[in-house]
Amino acid sequence: MNYLQRGFAAHNRGEFSEAEKYYLCHLKDVANDFNALQLLGMLAYKAEDYQKAISYMLQSLKHNANQPNTENNIGNAYKRASEYKKSRRHYENAIQLEEKYQDAWNNLVSLLVETEEYVEALSVANQADTLFGHSKRLILLCAQARRGLLQHEQAITLLNSIIQYEPNDASAKLELGKTYFSAGQCETAIHYYFELINAGINEFAIWHNLGNAYSNLSRYDEAIEAYQKSINLNPAYAQSYKNMTELKWEIGDHQNLFTHYKKAFESSLHSVDLQLDYLEQVIRLGLNKEALKIVEALSKVNRLNARFIGLSSRACKVNGDIKKAFELEKKILTLKFIPTEARLNFVETALQSNEFEVAHQELNKVLQLEPDNQFALALSHTGARLAPLLFDTSVLSVDKFIFEFTIKPPKGFSTTATYCQALDKYLQVLHKGKHQPLEQTLHLGVQTRGNLFDDNHPLITHLVDEFERYIEDAKTYIKEINKLQNICLYPGFTNHEPSYFSGSWSVKLHDMGYHSNHMHPLGWLSSAFYVTLPKEIQNEKKKAGWFYVGVPNIDLQSELTPTRYIKPEVGKLILFPSFLWHGTVPFNEEYYRLTVACDVRKRVKKIKL
Repeated sequence: MNYLQRGFAAHNRGEFSEAEKYYLCHLKDVANDFNALQLLGMLAYKAEDYQKAISYMLQSLKHNANQPNTENNIGNAYKRASEYKKSRRHYENAIQLEEKYQDAWNNLVSLLVETEEYVEALSVANQADTLFGHSKRLILLCAQARRGLLQHEQAITLLNSIIQYEPNDASAKLELGKTYFSAGQCETAIHYYFELINAGINEFAIWHNLGNAYSNLSRYDEAIEAYQKSINLNPAYAQSYKNMTELKWEIGDHQNLFTHYKKAFESSLHSVDLQLDYLEQVIRLGLNKEALKIVEALSKVNRLNARFIGLSSRACKVNGDIKKAFELEKKILTLKFIPTEARLNFVETALQSNEFEVAHQELNKVLQLEPDNQFALALSHTGARLAPLLFDTSVLSVDKFIFEFTIKPPKGFSTTATYCQALDKYLQVLHKGKHQPLEQTLHLGVQTRGNLFDDNHPLITHLVDEFERYIEDAKTYIKEINKLQNICLYPGFTNHEPSYFSGSWSVKLHDMGYHSNHMHPLGWLSSAFYVTLPKEIQNEKKKAGWFYVGVPNIDLQSELTPTRYIKPEVGKLILFPSFLWHGTVPFNEEYYRLTVACDVRKRVKKIKL
């Protein structure tokens, strides 16, 4: 038995260190053996060292380009490294080499769903369907794409086609629950989750999604219990820890905030995602000294992890050490694969450090590939104000795209004010939290959970109708400006595509409450609608409680002031580009300020499968 055979045998036994030794020995005897290189790549993939895995497998392809399985595996590794464009290219390479490579087709569709390219996912799925016929995995992926397009009925039809032949199929019922949850039907979602549980299927994903449904229904104790069961079943699943922490924070259970994290670490669980999530939560809470301690403890094993570098930099920044933060983040540029988020975080730190040329250079790399990236546009706006000779200043014309409308009352209400009074009473019932969200963009206030516009109460449905009407007016105006001036002041509106609400919520600010400077990375048009306001708003000089734009949530060496203030009025709807930095001036009156807000995204066109 030669070294390669010995390595393969050890590999199959799960003795990965032993397998690696044998493969390397084999390569000394048979230089550039593509099989050994491919197998070394798979070992590195198993160890979650995706850069190393890709390096080995690319070397393997150099010596034998006709390897569809290796192309597919490289696609998987790039996907895990968040290099989605490269991942797609290698899945497509695998299919070109072997047209009927079903796993590569499924992986490609899965990637497109994950990157929210839902229409293209359905198109590729249609091609795969022609080659292979209906498969359960393909139908599930198509259902996920339909859910992503908010085509809930079509998604449910697809899932029921599975259940018709396999009544107890767990994956289809779990996806049904997610679909009903997405449609705002949380009780129905819970029904399907419990069908699975009562059938003896005790998987962490079921309990996690059950926790999400309970949370949206404000059944907080049940939500926490469900998240805890998810953690018990999969102690490395970081999202359940994250969701439970955020929920505990909002309901005021701060004493037990990190209990679940600490238990995980005491049990010697060394999940990188879990460790980094814990660090992020500590930074969010402003526990600056604790954050630095965690950074020091994790630095021994996570030095070249892009997310760890970013969080380490954040910990330095909140402790006032911008110089060290910048030096840390420069390491990101040495990585072979740089996630977009990591590159943009570096741009932010470069702006803070007055390193405008490097900020401009790295920002352009993102905008060339993702011209609608909202965080990139926000940083571009800041860069244009700080270094107008270097950055494109056309983005500063965004003030043209801030709109003010007055909502019309529904039938049965004589004025907008009386409608807002009724809406106030209803929204008060929905505000069950005790504390601001952990993200801390709002201070001294509470926010509703879930998607407010899923609520079918007549007061809410009227508000949705009004929002939709004025959003279309705004989009038409923007399209005309772009056409008349033969420019694109805001890429998000270029094609005038249909839109949908990607999120909606209500915020109640108390005395001294305010929104810190922020932008909305998951929308391309955002809003603020004023339901109830304190009297102090009327003070034109103080501008207490007023909406303003232009000031980034970045500590800069050169202070930037608001480019525009807008006075709130009961019944007023403000629409503005999501990338535009905005905030509110704190108010001092012993009263409250009640608003409704949403984000809007482009909806891709429907196609038939």
